[in-house]
Amino acid sequence: MRRCAHGLLTVCFSITAWQVAIAGPDECREAAEQYKSAVSEVATALQQYATCVTSSDGSDDCSTEFSTLSSAHDEFETAASHYVSECKS
Repeated sequence: MRRCAHGLLTVCFSITAWQVAIAGPDECREAAEQYKSAVSEVATALQQYATCVTSSDGSDDCSTEFSTLSSAHDEFETAASHYVSECKS
């Protein structure tokens, strides 16, 4: 579990450090905004999950927080794919 949180944290910080170049077309601008929003959602969910894991003392399996993180990641995957198709083609 700790390995998973560490890996996700590394990915999140790597993604956040990457600057999104916003191109001219409206579709690209919209895709870039959705991408930035998805990154923010993953970062927030990851922080909540990490907080739960480190403070649970074994009394909470943090499944609710992990579910939220998983959903945020699904949205991130969709947003990243959309961004690439709209802005990097």
